[in-house]
Amino acid sequence: ADHGWSIGAHTLTHARLGRLSPEKQLYEIEASQKEIEDRLGRPCRFFAYPYGDAPRTARQVVAECGMTGFGTVPGRVQPESDRTCLPRVDIYDLVRPGNASQWAWSGPSRAGLLSLHCRRSLARFLPRRSVA
Repeated sequence: ADHGWSIGAHTLTHARLGRLSPEKQLYEIEASQKEIEDRLGRPCRFFAYPYGDAPRTARQVVAECGMTGFGTVPGRVQPESDRTCLPRVDIYDLVRPGNASQWAWSGPSRAGLLSLHCRRSLARFLPRRSVA
């Protein structure tokens, strides 16, 4: 954080929020935000949903906490995007360029999401390419 990185919340226990009651969702989100703010001594303005599971009740909590939320759907932010669950550029693109960028900027299709999921699954078993 002292070098300019923004540190965001991600729940206390990495719980799948859709499986929790609204009260437990509130606790997981608020407590994780407070923990980060207490440790860093600065506001926590961002939230990433574990597993991309962003039920409406959790998105409401994120909004009430004054945070911007991020899901797992690849894409780019548009003016009409929901600030409680924004799309993102996939981190796998940084690890293995091209995995997500083929369609991330135009929005995912079902075939594109399935293709990316398959490549991610296979990538776990393939040796990494060295960068020369």
